[in-house]
Amino acid sequence: YSITYGQGHLWVAGGGIQSNWGAAYAKKGIYQFTDQNWISYNNSNTDAFDTIYDFLKIVINPANSQEIYIGTWGDGIIQMRNGVVTEIFNDKNSSLSEASNYPGFIGVAGLAYDNNNYLWATNSANTNALCFRKPDGTWRSLSLSPYVTDHTVGDLIIDDFEQKWIIIPRGQGIIVYNDN
Repeated sequence: YSITYGQGHLWVAGGGIQSNWGAAYAKKGIYQFTDQNWISYNNSNTDAFDTIYDFLKIVINPANSQEIYIGTWGDGIIQMRNGVVTEIFNDKNSSLSEASNYPGFIGVAGLAYDNNNYLWATNSANTNALCFRKPDGTWRSLSLSPYVTDHTVGDLIIDDFEQKWIIIPRGQGIIVYNDN
């Protein structure tokens, strides 16, 4: 579904979504290409992936190339270090929220790091559509109301001015969040 490269590592997220932004239930996992070798992480070799599907986005921690974060369409954000799942962030241990119209669903289609090493995430279908994790591990949510209330939010990029560009799918547009 997406591909990212950084610090000598290429990562592929093998999930997906339907055209209506519903879950595709793809359990393909993620793939890493490093030093001319492919490594697959999926439900056959990574226990935590047994019940997780639709891996949509991977970002590499700029402060630690052995740590990645994976956005999933339904289960929040997965943290991996050295190929091992170390944490799954959801509504119980972060500022991520369940979708207001779909209890238990935590959709994260966008992840990006800013220059302060904050991990930013889109959080779909609730009033707090934008979240971030500070380097000290604390989380915070932000409302994008009145522009986004219960909408699906897609991918996210951060530009050179630290502005967060967020896709609002289904022809709804783009939101630019400036916290500077």
